[in-house]
Amino acid sequence: MKILVAIDQGEFRFQIIESLAKRHWPNDTKFKLLSVIEPLPFHWEQIGFDEWEKTAQEILEKRKQATNKILAEARDLLLKAHSDIEVHTELRYGKALNEIVFAAAEWDAEKLIMGAHGRQQNRLLAGAVSYSVPHHADCSVELVKLHPLHTSSAKSPKPQKAEIEKAPEKTAAVEHAPAKR
Repeated sequence: MKILVAIDQGEFRFQIIESLAKRHWPNDTKFKLLSVIEPLPFHWEQIGFDEWEKTAQEILEKRKQATNKILAEARDLLLKAHSDIEVHTELRYGKALNEIVFAAAEWDAEKLIMGAHGRQQNRLLAGAVSYSVPHHADCSVELVKLHPLHTSSAKSPKPQKAEIEKAPEKTAAVEHAPAKR
């Protein structure tokens, strides 16, 4: 089975790999870990200053190095959990939606796995990569629900049923009112 796994360079990237590491995969499974560097929204070359274009190239090179490091770390984690599978990596440059769909088609992937963090307020609006890819890919698409890392600015997780049952008299307030910080 050929599985394309799209990972980004953000804070959620290893949650996808961890979810793959916890599963059982047939020995003939081949993974391709893909990351896409999107162009900067500003076209440095249109300014016409050689120094700015040089800076833009340096930024792109650093982004490539960082992304290749992320891909290598992800490959190592997956191989550590499953030493009997094949893992390839690929770095592309362009719009994430297009590059993910093209890579899946070019590699004849049977499945595409990617994360979905659900930060888009209106899920009916197109634009989020995880919303759009399933509509364009020729293979099955699996979305891994990503959860915010625990930081002071992150939302507190929903209380589990056991926590609610053990909570003191204020349970109803916890269930219906958001926690204030």
